[in-house]
Amino acid sequence: MFDPSQKAPVAAWDPVAPILATTGNGGSLALWDTSDRADPKLLVRTTLQGYPSTAFAHFSPDGRTLAVQGWDSSATTLVSVPDLHVMHTFTANEFGDGVLFTSDSKTVAVADINFTANALVEFRDVQTGARRAVVAVPYPEFSSMALVDGDKLLVTVQSAQLRGPKPDDVISRVDLWDVSTDRPVGEPIMVNGDAGMVEVDRPGGFRLVSSTSTNVGTDMVWDFNPADWPMIACRLAGRNLTQDEWKQYLPGRPYEVTCPQWPAGS
Repeated sequence: MFDPSQKAPVAAWDPVAPILATTGNGGSLALWDTSDRADPKLLVRTTLQGYPSTAFAHFSPDGRTLAVQGWDSSATTLVSVPDLHVMHTFTANEFGDGVLFTSDSKTVAVADINFTANALVEFRDVQTGARRAVVAVPYPEFSSMALVDGDKLLVTVQSAQLRGPKPDDVISRVDLWDVSTDRPVGEPIMVNGDAGMVEVDRPGGFRLVSSTSTNVGTDMVWDFNPADWPMIACRLAGRNLTQDEWKQYLPGRPYEVTCPQWPAGS
C-alpha cells in the first residue's frame, strides 16, 4: 500500500511495463515504477485540464498511450507513456464516457454520449488525432462497447439503468457493427433489463462477457468466432436443419448435414 497523494485515486496497470497509472480529482495523473511492488517510485506527475472530478486512465495494448476520461467531463485526452506528453484532446457533445484501443494500439474508439440525442462512437488515429470513422448508435443510453474478431466488429450495449425508474421492466439491446463500413451486422440482440458492461477476453479476441446491472438481466458469454458457430448451433438444437429450414435460411445452397452426430432433416 502507498499514498499517491491524490484525492479519490483510481489505478490502472500498464499491460507491458511494470508501470502503474493513478488518476485523481481535478485531472491529476501520475505514473509509478512498480519494479519493486513494496516501494513504488514516482516517474512523472501532471495535471490535465477539463476534469473537475475523478478521471480514469486506460492503457493501449502496447502500453505507449493513455486515454483519460472523467465521468463528468466531455474531454478524452491521449497522453504518451512514460513522459505524459499530451498528444490530443477530443471533446464530446456532452459526455466522453467510454474508450477503447484497437489491438494494434493505432486507433482509439471514443464514445460521444448525449442524453438528448443518440450516441456516437468515433474512431480516431492515435498519432494524428484524425477521425477515421463514426458509428451512429441508435440510442442515447449507451452503456459499454468492445471490439471483437480482430477489431473487425464493434459491440455496443444499451443501458436499462438510464431508462426510467424500473430498469427491470425494460428491454435493452446489444448491437454488432462492421467497423469497415460503419453498418450494423445482423439483427439487434434483445436482452431483459440490460447486458451491462462488456469485456473481451483479449484485444481483438472472439470471446466476450457481458455483465448486468438489473435483477432480471443475465451474465452471458458471447462467442464471435464463426468457426465455432456450427458446433454451438448443433449442441443447442440437437438436430440438423430440416429441408424447409435450409431453403429458408440458406437459399440456393445444396442441403448439407452440418451436425454429423444427427441424421439429416426431413
